[in-house]
Amino acid sequence: MPELSEKPVPPARQIESWVCLAATLAGAGLQTVYFTHGGALWRDEVSGIQLATLPAFSETWRMLAHDSFPVFFPTLVRVWSALGLGASDAGLRVLGLLIGFGVLGAMWLNARIMGFRLPFISLGLLAANATVVIWGDSLRAYGCGSLFILMTLGLVWKLVQTPGRTSFLLATLAAVLSVQTLYQNAFLVLAACIAGWVVCACHRQWKTAGLVFGVGLVAGASLIPYIPLIIESQSWWILQKVGFDFAMIWNNMTLAGGSLMDWPFWMWLGLIPLALGAGGAALWKWTSEMRIGWEDMPLYGASALVAGIASFFVFLRISELGTSPWYYIPLMVFAALAMDAALADWFRRFRIWPAAFLVCMICV
Repeated sequence: MPELSEKPVPPARQIESWVCLAATLAGAGLQTVYFTHGGALWRDEVSGIQLATLPAFSETWRMLAHDSFPVFFPTLVRVWSALGLGASDAGLRVLGLLIGFGVLGAMWLNARIMGFRLPFISLGLLAANATVVIWGDSLRAYGCGSLFILMTLGLVWKLVQTPGRTSFLLATLAAVLSVQTLYQNAFLVLAACIAGWVVCACHRQWKTAGLVFGVGLVAGASLIPYIPLIIESQSWWILQKVGFDFAMIWNNMTLAGGSLMDWPFWMWLGLIPLALGAGGAALWKWTSEMRIGWEDMPLYGASALVAGIASFFVFLRISELGTSPWYYIPLMVFAALAMDAALADWFRRFRIWPAAFLVCMICV
């Protein structure tokens, strides 16, 4: 019986795949360099490890009022240490390295889940970003929270496009893990749900919109046990509050997005209007067809981008806490994936530009 001939892969697609693979390896290489040169754990890492490994888990829970994160990451560190893998600084840094690799893997997985195949923007903006590499791989919750919010944004789209029990459970699990890792992720989960609602409302898919609402509701409800801890923490967090200082926020965002330099941050600012334009164009071409498909992804991405930035600034305004560059890592990964989704159709039509952008960002 003759073998079925496979359709050859176009050379342009092969080049794109190799460029993305090279960028991923470059990012993994930088994380390995940090792992081998990170040195001893620094103050906040040590504090987090001590909290996670208190003799009784009830003590860890009670002391969360004096930490910046919910319970998931301390629990992860506690389990890692209980397995005998956290006996040294190097052993603990392995956990951070694996989380960093997981963030890179989540970029690829989301590209498959959402259907745009290659994560050009996510890799270009994040793979070689020093803030993401150093602080995302540190023994703090920012890298882990970024991994879960990445998956939440991708899985909410999957729920919107193909609603069902499995897609609902996966999106809900990712959303709950997101908010149980970082408090600020609650605002980004809300942004992902808002983006899903926008697409569902355009197509009058009210049942699917209800499922998306359910994802946000379950994630929000999972934070109810923290209310007493949050109230207790206000007695000493007041010392950390500096108000909503936009100049300081802008400076730290520039450092975070620019990988401790200035010029890469302007690439972020240049891509944002392109993503919004793509979302607006998708809305302009929208029809009353009931089916939600590929053509709705730019609207989903642009809506998530706007809602994510706005909701994160609401969080900063409510908290009034001083920020550092690493505070913005969850917003950065969320925004990068949202722009990947918004510009996916544009990248499909202009094939040379995404690969050129990625090479420029990684190499320069």
